[in-house]
Amino acid sequence: MKFEMEELAKTRKRLKVEISAEDISAALNKAYAELNKSVKIEGFRPGHTPRGILEKKYGKSVEADVLERIIPLNYFQTVRDAGIIPVDEPKFAESDFKIKKGEPVSFTAEVEVRPEISLNYNEIEVPEEELTVSDEELSSALEELRDVNSTLEAVSEDRPAAKGDFAVVDFEGFINGAPIPGGKAENYPLNIGSGSFIPGFEEQVTGMKKGDTKEINITFPEGYKSADLAGKEAVFKITLKEIKKKILPELDDEFAKDTRIAESLGEMKAKVREDILNIKRRNQTEMQKSKIMEELGKRHDFELPQSLVDRETGSLKAGKRRELLSSGLKPEEAGAEMKRFEEEARKMAAEKVKVSLVLAAISDKEGVRVSDQELEQGIQRLAAQTGYNPRDLKELYMRREGGMEALRGMLGEEKTLELVLSQAKKVKAA
Repeated sequence: MKFEMEELAKTRKRLKVEISAEDISAALNKAYAELNKSVKIEGFRPGHTPRGILEKKYGKSVEADVLERIIPLNYFQTVRDAGIIPVDEPKFAESDFKIKKGEPVSFTAEVEVRPEISLNYNEIEVPEEELTVSDEELSSALEELRDVNSTLEAVSEDRPAAKGDFAVVDFEGFINGAPIPGGKAENYPLNIGSGSFIPGFEEQVTGMKKGDTKEINITFPEGYKSADLAGKEAVFKITLKEIKKKILPELDDEFAKDTRIAESLGEMKAKVREDILNIKRRNQTEMQKSKIMEELGKRHDFELPQSLVDRETGSLKAGKRRELLSSGLKPEEAGAEMKRFEEEARKMAAEKVKVSLVLAAISDKEGVRVSDQELEQGIQRLAAQTGYNPRDLKELYMRREGGMEALRGMLGEEKTLELVLSQAKKVKAA
């Protein structure tokens, strides 16, 4: 095999490959030998059919099969010999391939490749502060635990609903006398003062007593999730059926045991403090990684493979479109928002592709590899984060073409980022 490589651009190459007549002949000999073992020709024992008879009967299909196998094989060999890393599928020049006895077969392919990058990732500075947990942070976390483990009890005294109460209400909403779709509920526990309902709703329930019925007027916010209701005035008929108040558990050893966090309050406080500290550590690490990626983007300037930018732009736009449609926007409103997002998406995509390529180059230089064991551990972590069963998640990746290698690449990028972080210079946060 012989080849020539022509540079069309920094990230695009043209490969002209010639497969020798000898290689073609060897591939044909192998193909006919395999065919001879499997076909049955009347008058000949299996494996003893003369080549000429096989060529006459199966020649065209054998040659097509040989070309189908030998061209990709030689393309990948050429890529290895040329020392280039494709980032997209090759585009083969149109040609009516034919095998002629004693003659080579040639093909031409254009391919987009990973650019050569002059790396600069030493002495990156990242802010780092000594992490502590204040008494106020610990107290706040413990109060959240009490709130999560609280119970609701009916108020026995005859009094109006107040801020902090849970008013159990039946309600139905109307706009211009017509019921609002989905605007009706029974025994709804409205937390007065939480701000979780339509503005003005909770305030008008405040002061009602058990058994009271009234109508309240509200206006849906302009940015309401349902575009059909945004900015419209509505009337709600409400009946307050019961008032409940939240009962918080005592902060003591029994509470610690009930939560199954610890056997005593002191041990519980220690564990909660450590949990807060771990969250702070993870947040600081993520902030440092973001700083490193930002700095890598600033330090490197090179031509980007447009196929990668296009692909990432498409992925960002698809995600944005799903987000807009799930927010309740109509398709035409989502379309207008998408047009505004397109330019931003391409800039974001270009930056992401640039940093990914830099990390890939660092990975090659530093010899970063993801072992099969690390791949399994990565699946376990992803499963825990997404709520998947690890076995199901692995099968999902395996069903996708190139899915496991894509996951290995993602984990390799993360591993490389952690390596760069370990080499970074830690400076006191301002």
